[in-house]
Amino acid sequence: MPPSVVVVGAGFAGLTAAVELASRNYQVTVVDRNPYPGGRSGRHDRRGFRIDTGPTVFTMPELFRDIFRRAGADPDDYVEFHRLEPGYQAIFADASSIDGGGRLVTYSDPEQMYDEIETKVSRTDADAYLRFRRYLQELFTIEFPNFIDGELDGVVALLNNPRALLGLVRLGGFLRLPKIMSHFFGDDRLRRLFSFQSLYAGLSPIRALGIFAIIAYMDVVLGVVQPVGGMRAAADALAALASDRGVRFLYRTEVEAMVMRERRVTRVVTDSGSLSCDAVITSADPGELARMLGRSFARVGGMHWRMSPSCFLSLRGVRGELPESLIHHNIFFGVEWSGAFRDLVDNQRMMADPSMLVSIPTRTDPELAPPGSHIVYALEPTPSLQGRLDWDRLGAGFVARFDRRLERIGVTRDLATLVRHDLDPRDWARMGMDGGTPFSIAHTFFQSGPFRPSLGDRTVRNLVRTGSGTQPGVGLPLVTVSGRLAAARVREGLG
Repeated sequence: MPPSVVVVGAGFAGLTAAVELASRNYQVTVVDRNPYPGGRSGRHDRRGFRIDTGPTVFTMPELFRDIFRRAGADPDDYVEFHRLEPGYQAIFADASSIDGGGRLVTYSDPEQMYDEIETKVSRTDADAYLRFRRYLQELFTIEFPNFIDGELDGVVALLNNPRALLGLVRLGGFLRLPKIMSHFFGDDRLRRLFSFQSLYAGLSPIRALGIFAIIAYMDVVLGVVQPVGGMRAAADALAALASDRGVRFLYRTEVEAMVMRERRVTRVVTDSGSLSCDAVITSADPGELARMLGRSFARVGGMHWRMSPSCFLSLRGVRGELPESLIHHNIFFGVEWSGAFRDLVDNQRMMADPSMLVSIPTRTDPELAPPGSHIVYALEPTPSLQGRLDWDRLGAGFVARFDRRLERIGVTRDLATLVRHDLDPRDWARMGMDGGTPFSIAHTFFQSGPFRPSLGDRTVRNLVRTGSGTQPGVGLPLVTVSGRLAAARVREGLG
């Protein structure tokens, strides 16, 4: 009999792990509380609108396509990607106007990006962009294969490649990100445009280290894509590949406990029965897993994990024409920058002058909505539930302010809202996300790499973690890496 593995969670990490194992003839069962695959990449379908409720920015599609190739399949048989050019539009506010600082768009093509910066900023900064692009390429070439695309099981593993570590030091990887940006760009708008991505890792752009500049590389150099059919199409494609390789799926199934014998999980107990297994891979958030195992969710020495900021997400299905100036991904930057992130990250309170992401997926894929309609995906960063905010008291007032801001920037003005679905930190917590944040544990220095919760469990020999809360970290490209590493850990343990 082939070894049997239960994968808890049908998100991108769990699906990747399931495909990797099933392709090597393991017997795999995937269990998920939702009625569909995708995990954090959820969905809200109403009145002909197919609305994704999770991540909306898809980068490094070749990493995703490699999952299919390793399984002996052609990715083009399962999913199609549309490249977004431009990738983002940045709208900068000043004291008098939401776009008083002008607009910049990003291109993955270096010539187009150079022309954009030269036309709207200066030739000096355009030349600096080309140097910055080469810098990001070198940073990525060192950092990704050595410190992301492999398991770092302890600090010793970090030191096993001193040449790569010295390379990061040489590139200023352990300097603050603003210092790196100031070295290249004189214009503050460009500094913001190429550093806001650190928020994806739960970090303030004014406090993040230079190593997190590689997120800008993924976004702006490699470029952004959209799966045809929405973000869910990528999850559905992975689930279809897994099914084709013999994986069994149990949706609408809640894991209640794990039965252990001699420090090994022998059965996974669900609300519809129990499953015997030789190993378990779980993408449950570390805190939720700790509660399942009857442990404390704390670090060695009793220190608490610091969670990433959370977000308020408002999803709308609207009828009518949106402003022509809006593209697929739009970032509205507030006037305030440093103070806003001190509010959010350091003081864990609402940003007085917030920035906002507004995505219009129907700009690229109009079939996601009925004719003459659009989907609006509007997100504002907020503190997680680790903060002292009382969401039950603040909720209504916050939503009213958020709505006024959306109307001010022209997103909802003169449109009929047919569908609305709002999510705040309380909702993320109800979905099992630690601290009420979909961005998991923040990537501070001592919560990244070997300091992050490890893939393996030192007390349960055949239990392997995967997903945002473990290595290598948060974000759609990284969790697929995590799934592959988790599968490799299981293969090593079971032989």
